[in-house]
Amino acid sequence: MKAALLAGIAYFGVLFGMGTAFGVARVLYVAPHFSPALALLLELPVMLAVAFVVSSWIADYLQVDSGRTHRFAMGGTTFILLIAAEFALSLLLSGQGSRAATAVPGTWISALGFAAQAVASVFPLMRKGPLKL
Repeated sequence: MKAALLAGIAYFGVLFGMGTAFGVARVLYVAPHFSPALALLLELPVMLAVAFVVSSWIADYLQVDSGRTHRFAMGGTTFILLIAAEFALSLLLSGQGSRAATAVPGTWISALGFAAQAVASVFPLMRKGPLKL
């Protein structure tokens, strides 16, 4: 189980770093030429494809058992950390406290981002063996 939790933390780190880099590129370079919604729709498939490959690599490298319990622990750890980091960042960047951070606008864009995090967190369960490219 220790390997699964470490893999979840590593997977979170990769997803968070990748999301930050892609988000900066999206806001600075893609969104000014297109709408923010279209920029996000262009970013998400790339992010999810990379997340699918990375989840398998991390699970294989850290030798996470292929059983559902361990893979669920890896994905669950990742999801909890992603949501916590997003909440913490919204607190930090809004400067208005937890009330502003929990009042997430109910837009389809925010729902799509949340859904993408949930899907990426399920990827460890979907992969039962090493990914051969």
